Amino acid sequence: MKNILLLFACLFAYSLFGMVDDAPKRKFTKDKAQRQETKNELKMEEHENQVQYILSSKGDSYFKIAKRFHLTLRQLHKYNESIPGIDMLNEGSIIYLAPKRNHSKIKETITLESAMTWREIAQMEAVKLKPLMKKNNSTSPDQQLPKGEKVFLR
Repeated sequence: MKNILLLFACLFAYSLFGMVDDAPKRKFTKDKAQRQETKNELKMEEHENQVQYILSSKGDSYFKIAKRFHLTLRQLHKYNESIPGIDMLNEGSIIYLAPKRNHSKIKETITLESAMTWREIAQMEAVKLKPLMKKNNSTSPDQQLPKGEKVFLR
């Protein structure tokens, strides 16, 4: 009789202090897993310079993208060499999810088809801004280059 009372006392203590988990386990279904994958891989592509990127959609910000792809905000700003203080993105902007290259792996030079800044060229070609400016003897990242200008990528 003492053993039975002791058993009930132990069971009561375990349930009282939460040592017995009676809550039903939530199932992570295959369908839910697939939805999670497609959410994270929304428009993810690889640039010809072998750097992964996405195209931003309406209402995207660096914060939302960093959270969606499990990156820190600092990493995302560094990878995209963004202007500090600007968080909202234009629809269709290229946002890199990995570090850009120091030089192009494919192209040696490009000729500009429209007027662009060094920052825009670096973002378009997936190359880092400082090495690009150094190769082309420039000092200002926001300097406007005229149409037809030849830009060295390697």
